[in-house]
Amino acid sequence: VEPAQDGALAYGVVEGSPAALAGIEPSSVVVSVDGEPIGNAEDFDSREAPEPGALVSVQYYLAGELRTADEVVDGVVVAYAASGYAAHEAGISVGMVLVSINDTSIGNVEQLSEAMKLMRADQVANVTVMSYDEASDAFLVDPDITSLTLSDKWDYYEEYDPENNDPEYQGDAYLGGGFLNLGMRIEDVDY
Repeated sequence: VEPAQDGALAYGVVEGSPAALAGIEPSSVVVSVDGEPIGNAEDFDSREAPEPGALVSVQYYLAGELRTADEVVDGVVVAYAASGYAAHEAGISVGMVLVSINDTSIGNVEQLSEAMKLMRADQVANVTVMSYDEASDAFLVDPDITSLTLSDKWDYYEEYDPENNDPEYQGDAYLGGGFLNLGMRIEDVDY
């Protein structure tokens, strides 16, 4: 079986995310974001939101039909936030868009990873997130979430994934959550 078209397979879509609210479903094949061609998972994952929180259009195939989702909020979306860790304790929840942390704009998951390397556990960091507002039917900056105290990566791994914990994680800053570009878990189309 060969894929019908090149692109990035949305293996999963975060519930309540901008992508989900725009109608993008699991098994969609993303072929462009804001006019930028997406030929595979790497193209999608390395793509940087030029302005996190800005509105973009996403072209994708679903059931053989080319579709366009307009006005999708661009950026890194929260896929989960573990109870007792930084993101959850600050009120950050599934579907929210992470715009910046410690004055660093977050355009993709790689940028988030790089920003986290510059901080330490127990450090207080300012944060900007967007959440869905039903009244305006839009994602807006959440004024109630402006800072958080970063968790220790070692503590998180010790609780949730001890087999992959590493002593070098001690003191590393951690949000205690999962994050996906545009709120989609992406694989190559031949997945």
